[in-house]
Amino acid sequence: PIDRRPRIWFKNWRRTETRQASRGPGHVVGSNYVHADMHYPTFKVFFYLSDVTERNGPFCFAPGSHHMTLARYEYEYEASVRVARARAVGDHTAYAVMRRPNESQMRKLGGLECKPMCGKANTLVLANTQGFHRQGDFQPGTLREGVYLCFRSSEPGGERLVAGD
Repeated sequence: PIDRRPRIWFKNWRRTETRQASRGPGHVVGSNYVHADMHYPTFKVFFYLSDVTERNGPFCFAPGSHHMTLARYEYEYEASVRVARARAVGDHTAYAVMRRPNESQMRKLGGLECKPMCGKANTLVLANTQGFHRQGDFQPGTLREGVYLCFRSSEPGGERLVAGD
């Protein structure tokens, strides 16, 4: 079941110049890396309060990547083993970061080319974030404002958000 009580946020997305952002090439900051939130259908809604272009970090999605193919099942198995091994030794790195596909997996999954979901203010974007996606890149001085909703039945680690039947 999909959570009937979505988590809702008002967000101002922007480029930040922090010590975390300057740790060097390949360092993961925010959600600017290709990832899939979950191994089951889960939905996010973005309601743009300001115009969103390729300059102000649009939500980017790899079309068709939500389908469960043989390559996707292989990726999900490998990702689950990676997360379980890390948790077993007390590593609680962010779930999505641990599930991040490596270059070989990305090739097997078809390259995962993420396309920007741009739009004018008042645009509504609905995405099944079982599919692979990322935050787009921000140019200096840009801002993206929006309302963000997330619908899912549980969180990583097994916390259920909806009561069982």
